[in-house]
Amino acid sequence: MKYDSLRGTLIARLPLLVTILCVIQPILDVMGYWQQLLGLPNAVTFLLRVLLLGASLLLGFLLSERKSRYLILGGVLAALTALHAFACLRSPFGYRDPVKDLSNLVMIYSLPIMTFSFVTFFRANERVLPAAQKALTAVLLIIFSVQLISTLTGTDPHTYSMHDLGVLGWFNWTNSQSAILSMLYPVALCFVLRRWPDRILPLAITAAVGGAALFVLGPRLAYASLFVVGFGFAVFLLICDRAKWKQALALTLVVCLFIALYPISPVRRRAVIYDVRNEETQAEIDEILSSGPQDEGGSEPSPEQMETLYRSRDLLCSMIERFGRDRVLEAYDDSTDPDVLRDDRRAKLTFCRLLMEDSSPLSRLFGLNLTEMTVWRNDGEGELVSDVFDVENDFHGIYFLTGTVGLALCLLMLLGVCLRALAALLRRPKLCFTPLMGANAIAYGLALIHCYFTACILRRPNASIYLAVVLATLWVLSDKAWKKGEEQDALREEAAP
Repeated sequence: MKYDSLRGTLIARLPLLVTILCVIQPILDVMGYWQQLLGLPNAVTFLLRVLLLGASLLLGFLLSERKSRYLILGGVLAALTALHAFACLRSPFGYRDPVKDLSNLVMIYSLPIMTFSFVTFFRANERVLPAAQKALTAVLLIIFSVQLISTLTGTDPHTYSMHDLGVLGWFNWTNSQSAILSMLYPVALCFVLRRWPDRILPLAITAAVGGAALFVLGPRLAYASLFVVGFGFAVFLLICDRAKWKQALALTLVVCLFIALYPISPVRRRAVIYDVRNEETQAEIDEILSSGPQDEGGSEPSPEQMETLYRSRDLLCSMIERFGRDRVLEAYDDSTDPDVLRDDRRAKLTFCRLLMEDSSPLSRLFGLNLTEMTVWRNDGEGELVSDVFDVENDFHGIYFLTGTVGLALCLLMLLGVCLRALAALLRRPKLCFTPLMGANAIAYGLALIHCYFTACILRRPNASIYLAVVLATLWVLSDKAWKKGEEQDALREEAAP
């Protein structure tokens, strides 16, 4: 009886608990920023995130009517961890700093754990799903407020600090913020539409706030997400209900405003700076290749010239120190293109690919040690500096850190939710084609695009928690469509003569 009473109390409090769980995330992000800025250890915020993850898992397990699924999940993650650790132990590099490496795995495991938990929460109490959508809308407003306050107080660190460009707010991870805002934006539009279905102004204001947050952030993907959400949700509204044409028009006009502002956007200004830097890099390349020992034929740069050129780039210098000149030049196909040589993302992917080639077959299956992706080198002035080659693409990062097996499990979960939603949509289109399903489908699609082109989503709990809400929402809505459709079919059969 005590267990049933406790379970009932927890289920009744779930909307509040889920709201707190979501709203506290940007607060922890801001705390983490100030801790780093003031040189304080991040142990407090890290511990809080671990406690929230553990509490969510425990609560989900207690409330779930299908506890075997949690046990299976725990078994899979435990087996993957053990095999990953064994692969690192058998690696020719040894297993350095296992605590840091295993802590990174915990962050990766946050997405499946939170997805399972949110599915349980949504099923246990029907008021939790609307509460979660409301909480994500509040998170969007909090992030925008932080961006605004940091700008007004002159404390914004800027998205691209070297150029004082873009409004990041008191947050540490640009890629995470782009992904987070892209997921929150359509959810917030849907919530406001459901809260004020016949009013245009609240939807237009929300569209302007979410669009402005993405607009001032600066990354190209954030700017593109603004249009995908605005135009995509407007089209979805018209398909669902043509009577919402005024709201769809308001969304379209807001997006067109941001298109008109492109000449003064951080994206445009960054593109100009990038072109200038490319010209400067090309001049540096020409100068290096015109000096030093020439190749015998005289038409191609000599290996010595190429090495000097590549060593002028910090990451490529570390790659040469680690893998040797010939392998690096081969990996880059002896390129002298400034776009290629300045691409840090490509450098990190290339480094990890070469590292995987030198690793054991077990590492290809279960991943590399995160510590191996850091190289220490002499800066030429007697000081040791580190270059971090942890990749800036989530799907690639999951492969390098958890191997083929880990990547397959990740894709199985992500694609499984998508395929289930598509199956429900094809089988029950009238039940599935709703603004709520559409908003979360847009958020899901943008999240996957960010995972492919950027990092800090699948591997960072501060962003993966929002993706977990989106995945759980799509899963539960698909379930409801299937069940309601079956009930309608049963009623038709009973009514049939």
